Amino acid sequence: MGIPEMVRAINRAANEMDKKIDILLLDTCSANSLELIYEFGKDEIHAVQNIITYIVDGPIEGLPYDRIIHSIQAYSSIEDMTVTIKDIIESLSYDLISFEVNHEKLQQIKQLFNDKAFEYLSKNIDIGSDYNKISAVEREHIIEDISQELMSLVIHYKKSPCNKWPLITVVNNVTNNLKLMTRYYCLGFIQNNHWAGLSFNESLDIKIINQFSSERLLPLKMSSQEVYGYISIINPELCESQRRSILEQLYEYKKWTL
Repeated sequence: MGIPEMVRAINRAANEMDKKIDILLLDTCSANSLELIYEFGKDEIHAVQNIITYIVDGPIEGLPYDRIIHSIQAYSSIEDMTVTIKDIIESLSYDLISFEVNHEKLQQIKQLFNDKAFEYLSKNIDIGSDYNKISAVEREHIIEDISQELMSLVIHYKKSPCNKWPLITVVNNVTNNLKLMTRYYCLGFIQNNHWAGLSFNESLDIKIINQFSSERLLPLKMSSQEVYGYISIINPELCESQRRSILEQLYEYKKWTL
């Protein structure tokens, strides 16, 4: 499933048990994105309170959950979750970061991106320029202007000197890939946000977006190339012919069409 569907599934599970999730471990690469964090906190009442994830890249084998459980048990009597979060991050040898899922802060950040983008787009309209002709440097400047508000979401992090990735990533590259646009437009951060006008070369029909943003928890359709890509990531030691063999066997087993 996609990110919106994943968040809805987590919220439903927590609501059914009438529980809040103090710490969500996002054991996946590139999960330190503003758009993803916003999805968890876009509603005033939300299940996930704090997130721990990688600063972009993580190990293929994932996190050592036995050590994480040990930290949680060691600090189970302490109500302040930041103590547990800091211990988890400091005890592991990975570049990790934790975020507070704060609805008010996330709404403020979204509004700032919207206002900054609207200001830029308005200037371009006045001089008759193309809407979307904004350089990567200019988009980075907008992100830098909001960096203080972005950092207010960060609880704690540990980062090696060789890791040049930002602590929080924001999509800031222009694309006209319809598939990517459709998935991105389903995220709450980009809806009713002029930042979209700086991120895509063309607008997207709202009818197309609505097809993908239904409340149903539909599976995310992937091409065979994408499936092969995931097989390659999970099995880096295999040669191309072995990966292709896995792909073909998977499609045959699932009765999918290549």
